[in-house]
Amino acid sequence: MASLFSIRVRSFQGVVAPALEDNLMKKVIPLLVFVLLVAACVVSEPFTNSHVEGNVPEQAQFFQYLERDVKAYLKCEDVSVELLRKKPTQVGLAYPKYYAWVVGKKSGKVATQGAMRIAAIDKEMFEVTHYFTARELRENEELARNTFPKPLVAEVLRRAKQAGDSSL
Repeated sequence: MASLFSIRVRSFQGVVAPALEDNLMKKVIPLLVFVLLVAACVVSEPFTNSHVEGNVPEQAQFFQYLERDVKAYLKCEDVSVELLRKKPTQVGLAYPKYYAWVVGKKSGKVATQGAMRIAAIDKEMFEVTHYFTARELRENEELARNTFPKPLVAEVLRRAKQAGDSSL
């Protein structure tokens, strides 16, 4: 009788144990992946914030540097820069990006206006990565869709249409 019982237990071990292992693995692996993803997000946030803090100028100099660098890019005497978002967009280790609608004037008249994508660099300068005039945006809306974050595209195109033919 003991031998019959031991045969049955052994046969169940071969069937029950793999089934339990499969069920356990189906529950544990997704949970483990989830925990690791959450941990990665929590750990990466300070790095992202430090990258923004390490590149965006202090508030006292922010608009001074921004206007200086936009003016140099547009080669205009006077510029107005309106940020389309107050905070920068940060992706990975790239420089933080700002999005703005700019108007450049020469001799008091509008010489150009359009949408800009601008990178903040080393707390000392801004670099224009993309600039499209209002006319270019009206003629090719894909420029806006391919360059600006989705939530800003409608606003960029609205401003381009509003600028009308007075803009270059």
